[in-house]
Amino acid sequence: MNKRPCISYLFSDITANGKLKALAPITSEDYNLLISDLFNNAIEQINKVKNISKIIISPNSQNPLFDASLSSQFQQIKYSCEENILHKLNELITNENGRNLILSHNTIGYSSEDIKRVFDLLLDNEDALVIGKTKDGRICFVGTNFWDAQFYQDLAASKFQFDDLLKNIKRENVNYFVLNGYLKINNLNDFKELYKLLSNRISENFCSENIHEKFTNLFIEYKELLQ
Repeated sequence: MNKRPCISYLFSDITANGKLKALAPITSEDYNLLISDLFNNAIEQINKVKNISKIIISPNSQNPLFDASLSSQFQQIKYSCEENILHKLNELITNENGRNLILSHNTIGYSSEDIKRVFDLLLDNEDALVIGKTKDGRICFVGTNFWDAQFYQDLAASKFQFDDLLKNIKRENVNYFVLNGYLKINNLNDFKELYKLLSNRISENFCSENIHEKFTNLFIEYKELLQ
């Protein structure tokens, strides 16, 4: 399989009120900083991987993070807020793309080496699926060497829940690879887990000193909450 692998970075609507409420008392301004730090960390890791296609998919109504300097490196695809983000992805991906890695924007813990490992696992001659998840079963990324309408429907129906994806997937003869230990920031407890994770030296594998300092500045604002 010699086709150029592709990373799709899925940027859902970060202005949704439900997401802000789940992270209260973090303010909307600091929430934007959090998402920005996660985004910049992801870009650093993605850009260490060579010879791949890179796509950012984001809402029409929102473009706070996409720097003009990234335009030469990433294809940017917009979608309307009424559309399902996975529907837009389904329009882009066909089996002609070869190996695909789909990353959720509010995740952390994967390094450039993890990304390379995913693409290596997808060199399987049979249909292969790589799932990176949190300890409580939320999907942070999905890698495939196939894509069709049925898998798109299965992934959409799962709402990025590991157990639901495995239960609903209809394909036969798929080789599954599951990678654990990643973090998805959906609520206040996740924010606290992020603080713990970045306090561990293992975070040096996937978070540069520069990005770590940005996270630290954010944590200082909520030091009483994190004690």
